Formats: sequence, C-alpha cells, structure tokens
Amino acid sequence: MRLAELFYSRLFDMAPPLRQLFRGDLTLQQQRLVTMLGTIVEDLDRLEGLEPTLRELGERHARLGILDAHYATFGDALMWALQRVLWSDFTPEVEDAWRAAYRVMAETMTADTGET
Repeated sequence: MRLAELFYSRLFDMAPPLRQLFRGDLTLQQQRLVTMLGTIVEDLDRLEGLEPTLRELGERHARLGILDAHYATFGDALMWALQRVLWSDFTPEVEDAWRAAYRVMAETMTADTGET
C-alpha cells in the first residue's frame, strides 16, 4: 500500500483540487489502485483483454468528475511513486514499460468519455 499512499499524496500535492473528488478515507481507493496495477502487471502482454474493464473504469471516473486532462497528472504522480517504491529497480527500461502501460490504460479509459 506504500505505492498507493505515495501516489495519492503526490497527486494531491500536484493538483490540490483533485482531493475533493476523493471524499473520505482513501483506504478503499488505495486498495483498488494497487489491485488494478497488479492486474496490469500480470496482464502486461495482454492489455487488450483489460479493455472492457478499463473502459468501464474510465466511465466511472468521468461520472465522478475526473477529466481527460487529469490523466497526465495521474501518470506523473504514478511514475513519481513508482520511482520511490522501486528505487534502483526503477531503471529507464522499467520506467518506459510503465509509461507505455499507463498510456494504453489512460487512452482506453478516456476513449469514450464524451470530452472533446
């Protein structure tokens, strides 16, 4: 859960208005984040199989007020947190792989949100 704690801390430091979108205790949201990231790692070679789940997640996020523009901030906060958790294992290759996976996730999640 350290990754999730660091992620949300950094996210809210980077974009304080986003905190209001995550009401109450973040424990459940942190667990969901860790679960989704674990699924991504397990299915890295088959991310297209996660497309329905990611689309549904993107729709839920859009209903909560998360905009397509927020995904860049989320990605930056995630890379920052990963670097702090993985330390020396966060090599340029690992970072590139995470950035590529996040890009696919974000593009899938925002594909049909209705934003222009």
